[in-house]
Amino acid sequence: RVLTYLAITFTILLAGTFILSKVDTGWGYEYIPYEENEYVEHHEPKYVFLIILDATRFDWLSTEGYDIETPNLQSLADDGIYYANTIANSYWTKPTMASLFTSVLPKDHRTNYYTTPLNEELPVLAEQFRNMGYYSIGVTNNPNLKTPQKYHRGFNNYTFLARGTLLPFVQQGPLLNRLAFTKRILSHRLYGNLPVFASGKATTEYSVNTIDYYRNNPLFAYIHYMDPHGPYYEHPYNGKSRHPRVEFTPEDSLERVTNLYKGELEYTDKWLGELIGYMKHSGIYDSSLIVLTADHGEEFFEHFCWSHIIALWDELIHVPLIIKPPFYENGGKVDTSLVQHLDIAPTMVEYAGGKPPDGWQGDNIFSPGYHNSSVISQCDGIYSIRSHKYKIMNTIPDYAEIRLSAPEFSHIDKRAVFPEENVFNLIDDPHEKNNLAETERGRQIMDSLIAASGVEELMIIPDVITEGGIELDEETIEQLKAIGYLD
Repeated sequence: RVLTYLAITFTILLAGTFILSKVDTGWGYEYIPYEENEYVEHHEPKYVFLIILDATRFDWLSTEGYDIETPNLQSLADDGIYYANTIANSYWTKPTMASLFTSVLPKDHRTNYYTTPLNEELPVLAEQFRNMGYYSIGVTNNPNLKTPQKYHRGFNNYTFLARGTLLPFVQQGPLLNRLAFTKRILSHRLYGNLPVFASGKATTEYSVNTIDYYRNNPLFAYIHYMDPHGPYYEHPYNGKSRHPRVEFTPEDSLERVTNLYKGELEYTDKWLGELIGYMKHSGIYDSSLIVLTADHGEEFFEHFCWSHIIALWDELIHVPLIIKPPFYENGGKVDTSLVQHLDIAPTMVEYAGGKPPDGWQGDNIFSPGYHNSSVISQCDGIYSIRSHKYKIMNTIPDYAEIRLSAPEFSHIDKRAVFPEENVFNLIDDPHEKNNLAETERGRQIMDSLIAASGVEELMIIPDVITEGGIELDEETIEQLKAIGYLD
């Protein structure tokens, strides 16, 4: 009889685990509260939103005429300004978000590794809004941005959303975290292909609840959607997915993977629409400054590589940007100015009546005479300088060979190797296939762009920025592996 009871109990637990594994509960999260700041006189807008769509290519959206259903993103663009030439300052999440939050280049914030936290000496975007009297909220589900990485600085509260769990309460104690982690690992072993991050549904629902609770205050909210990042799941969710970095070839999988990615973009757009719908229903949309961009793009074998792990090709650093000012009446504009992530923080702060701190390197996009003749993107061992017409991409010696020989990149097609010096005419060669570096004209372009950049330290030497790192916990390591960053 005891064995029968045990068998029944085990069956119920197993069935419950299976059911809840297939349902996006959105229960698990890490909540980091801060004391509420004193009210400081502020200026319009009353509500400011920074929305990040992870791993979203600029050219796979309806704003660029791509064959995709993203009506909510298109609606936001129709109400605001679409910036068609926006460049991220690096090619993956940690350095790009660090540049976006601190308005300095990767060479200066030096947050370019999994274990390097955001530089605590640099003033950050959320801190500026908090000092201006805004209640600052952060909602993310990217494991590169968990609180040990220090991206929560300046927020009144900052939440890392975990995927669904059996535990219907906040997992703050180490024992509860361990139980939840064990459950997820067990579920993965039993059923495979479970979502490795909180979905757009969970992100929107949590964000809406939090915004609604605090919306009587002047409010700054950063909201990060992870769904376009690999692995890509089928929607409605059925447990089936593909990851862009696993052992398949483009010939037999390119269409399958890109269709899944397209589905993730449409899924994210749906929940973006729910977020915007809440703003409109609650009456805060018109008075809100909304900035939507991506931390980086995604590569689909254009240069014999998947994902976003090695280079600064345009498919990785050219990102969407939409800005909807409050009470804006001239929506639907397309601006072709050359814009970079560094410019977003000072634009938001100055629009809200604040003054960007000394040391911020970006410029206010709305300021008279705003102009970038070129922009810089960097990561350890590689940099690019891009103008409207030309682009260079240079590396340390043997950069591509060294990267591709690392165990975590052993799956990459060896044709992904590229020279140490690269020059492209983006007008004639938008897909960066014809390297002009060995030509006289190419050398002239390279020298001219480097001289015009005005930056002495363009190359980040990898061993210079390994000090002061943090130790990643086991769960974060598993999460990073699951989304393709670690071996």
